[in-house]
Amino acid sequence: MLKDEIKDIALKIEHKAKIWGKYAKAFYIKWSNLDTWKEVFIPENPAEHPRLVRFLGLTFVLVFLVIGITFLLSFFVVQAKIPRVRIPSVVNKDITEAIRLLQSENLKARFEMIFDENYDKYEIIRQKPSPGSSVREGREIYLIVSLGKDQYIVPELSDIPKDAALTLLDDKKIPYIIRVVPAGDQPLNKIIAMNHPAGSEIPRDTPLILTITDEILENQYRMDNYIRQPLEFAANTLLNNRITPIVITTNVASLSDDGLILEQNVAVGSILIKNSSAILTVGSYAYDEGERENMRWHVFSYRIPRVEGTKQIISTNEIGEVVDLGEGEQRTAKFYQAIVEDELGRTRTIYERMGAEGTSFIRVFKSYGKTKVYIYADNEIIGSRDYGN
Repeated sequence: MLKDEIKDIALKIEHKAKIWGKYAKAFYIKWSNLDTWKEVFIPENPAEHPRLVRFLGLTFVLVFLVIGITFLLSFFVVQAKIPRVRIPSVVNKDITEAIRLLQSENLKARFEMIFDENYDKYEIIRQKPSPGSSVREGREIYLIVSLGKDQYIVPELSDIPKDAALTLLDDKKIPYIIRVVPAGDQPLNKIIAMNHPAGSEIPRDTPLILTITDEILENQYRMDNYIRQPLEFAANTLLNNRITPIVITTNVASLSDDGLILEQNVAVGSILIKNSSAILTVGSYAYDEGERENMRWHVFSYRIPRVEGTKQIISTNEIGEVVDLGEGEQRTAKFYQAIVEDELGRTRTIYERMGAEGTSFIRVFKSYGKTKVYIYADNEIIGSRDYGN
């Protein structure tokens, strides 16, 4: 009985095999024939072309969909096998310690270095993702690292020709102001003095003041070439040589021209009598087209008034420290601020530093329409100045 059942099953399998064999043979004969492919891809009936296009398009979409789903499933399967860890807190830690902590959890680090005087050099300021977050091992953690206060080291410029010295300062991105004095018995176009000795570490926003010799008289100034120079540099240099800069603002199409001198009315090398003026045309770029016509560059110069009867002569050095220049009763320096308010009521601080009587400061700024600059001493207003139309 069992043998008969086995024999029947074998006959059925054999019958099915013959049927599938016939189908396979027919499939092979049909699709190995070139005419079959021509009939599919180049149908004789033009009405079948759109259907063919839709068929091929759907086929490609399905193929890519299957590939995409397969890739995503593979990715998630692989990710699921990677252990999760908690991100340690590395804020306020030294960069070396931060890397060690992250590596102990099998995490990687990516850095962005910025200057920030509120943090020590190489101290972590921020991290992302935040501490305590759960991530997979091998995740990259984004760290913002402090480079400390942005400072420059004053190079040795003694007896270096003017052009070579200025090129060196430009290459090192060191801001500077030039004071020109008559050469007398000294060589021409040489740096004979600086307001800081070589090797000093100075904040990046504090310019180095250079005293340079020239063939001029005591009350003269030889006009330099300020084309493509920042207005701040030109204004500081001119005012320190007792030449008043008159600023004319012109709209520009490129942000790279914003705040640069585009024209000057005095030819390079011309001799100006001190206490005269020079006209500078400065480029102004505005993101908002509605503000473009009324944006103007201005130069603000202020000398802190002296108090009569003071025997002590005090000043401030370039980093805001009070310096005793004489003998007698010492006066306490005050905290000075200059705050700009434009026609739209927007305010911003352009100067805030300790200062002493008789010292001065110069700032350039851009504002919209009629503008007022308020001067404060120890948070009390002591004056104002109007700018604009």
